[in-house]
Amino acid sequence: MLPNESPAHQPDAEALFHRALELPGEKRAAFLNHACGDDAMLRRRLEALLRAHDACSRFLPESPAASQFGALPAERVTRLALLDTSARPPTDQQRAFWAELAEDAERDGVRATTRARLLDSLRTPGRHDDATLSEEVLRLAERVGLVGFLDQLSMQASRVEMRERIETIRCPTLVVRGELDALCSDEMHEEICAAMPRARYVRIPECGHLAPLEQGPAVTALLDHWLGGAV
Repeated sequence: MLPNESPAHQPDAEALFHRALELPGEKRAAFLNHACGDDAMLRRRLEALLRAHDACSRFLPESPAASQFGALPAERVTRLALLDTSARPPTDQQRAFWAELAEDAERDGVRATTRARLLDSLRTPGRHDDATLSEEVLRLAERVGLVGFLDQLSMQASRVEMRERIETIRCPTLVVRGELDALCSDEMHEEICAAMPRARYVRIPECGHLAPLEQGPAVTALLDHWLGGAV
């Protein structure tokens, strides 16, 4: 707990993250010790956010969050592809759900948590009985591991409002969605395209949120064509 702050007024993870960013690297550990106390989950989330920010900063100078692709320097990016995504910030409901996922993963493991809480929304409707697809998703979850899974949740929770910022992206942009994606809606992708002056929207048929996994050859061919200079 920070000085002069009761538990009810203790800063949330986002506020602490921004405070930590203001400190030089050698002082962050002491700050986290003081700010997080015995809250191991808060400590891990802050460390994940800081790792994501530091990695992102190699490509996005002065970017406060890994999701701020609107800060991409124009001279570094000639083409952009966005797959099954959203420019909206997280809702309170999403943040609460991700916090539950983090707790479940720490208690039960990433594979068990993915099977119990995520698998149905990741798979395409109609393929819930596809044992091969289900096992592939679960193997990927195991490969990510607990630390990677918590990092992903923290990065999602740190997303910011991007709908106005993406209006400044002028490079040709391909926006791709599995047409049956249960997590990122058609509306979310259409508003990205509406905001970006040189965006093209493509829907991949017969797949959900994991389009590169379910329709790998189609997605690969599309990206090859796009990155090769297609308009």
